[in-house]
Amino acid sequence: MVVIEELMKNNKSNITIEITEKNNELNVIFNSINYIKKTYHKYFEQNKIRFKLTYSKEYKKNNFFKQVNFKLFTSILVLVILISAITIGLDTYIQYKDQNTIDDEIIELDDLFEQYELVKNIDDFEPDITIIDADTEVNTKPKTKSVYYTNFAGVFKTLLEKNKDTVGWLEVKNTKIKYPVVQSDVNSYYSGRDFNKNKNKMGWIFMDYRNNPVNLNKNTIIYGHNIKSGIMFGTIKYIFNSSWYKNESNQIITFNTPTKNMKWKIFSIYQVEVTADYLQNEFSSDEEYMKFIDMIRKRSIASFDVEVNKDSKILTLSTCGKTSEVRQVVHAVLIESEDVDED
Repeated sequence: MVVIEELMKNNKSNITIEITEKNNELNVIFNSINYIKKTYHKYFEQNKIRFKLTYSKEYKKNNFFKQVNFKLFTSILVLVILISAITIGLDTYIQYKDQNTIDDEIIELDDLFEQYELVKNIDDFEPDITIIDADTEVNTKPKTKSVYYTNFAGVFKTLLEKNKDTVGWLEVKNTKIKYPVVQSDVNSYYSGRDFNKNKNKMGWIFMDYRNNPVNLNKNTIIYGHNIKSGIMFGTIKYIFNSSWYKNESNQIITFNTPTKNMKWKIFSIYQVEVTADYLQNEFSSDEEYMKFIDMIRKRSIASFDVEVNKDSKILTLSTCGKTSEVRQVVHAVLIESEDVDED
């Protein structure tokens, strides 16, 4: 304070007051400086009076590593944030690109499917009759019901030319599930590749490598990713809504192969923590098979009046639930099968 009074008395300006840290408490120094600046704020501002704190060599030596560690920590933190931002951005871009690729493939497949939808018989058109005047005129118009069928022999011929791993065609009513099914010698292959075998995080709909796609096992298993946008098995969640599964027409699944046209009827739907017990595809005895059927039927969130016996063949659809620890599972039994007409 004496120093400040002398400066004011002699009307000094442009002065730097140097304070040495050595043998002084830093807290005392900082508190004193703050007090003086606050008390003589106007004078210091008008006359440009400044403080300078000088640290001793001993202090610098003791605090050097602290400063280095702090700067290093700050640099690492900034680097981690930067890498995370780049990773998230890159992942978002890859997902966007993969989604667009799949969307293009789906459009191409839809066009292919429509190409092989043919009128079965023109006589199948039954008119709706509207009487305008009983004595004069009758208007007729075609019914809106579909009279088309699909030539799956043609569909599979084209699909196999594109990808020889094609083993079937799966369709579930009132969902977006309408895809060719592929199969590799390992399940992981199509978990990360699209129908054209290009790497793609969305994957494709694929049959378990253990299954026989021609004769079919007792349990034919088909997998697909649960994609938020709804592609692949992203709409399997619809099946778990009561308004969906209580509609009996929705319960019929179409799964065809190059040699068979087949219809399957749902008899069990459930969510379960990750387990492989429902993925058994062959059984040593009828008794073992029926115990398996009893297990998966009891898990169902709804009761379906559908017979499954020792001679039945079933179809299993499996995907992730809301988390990777949960599986959404659909089981259906074969109820109708006919050989494909290749003509």
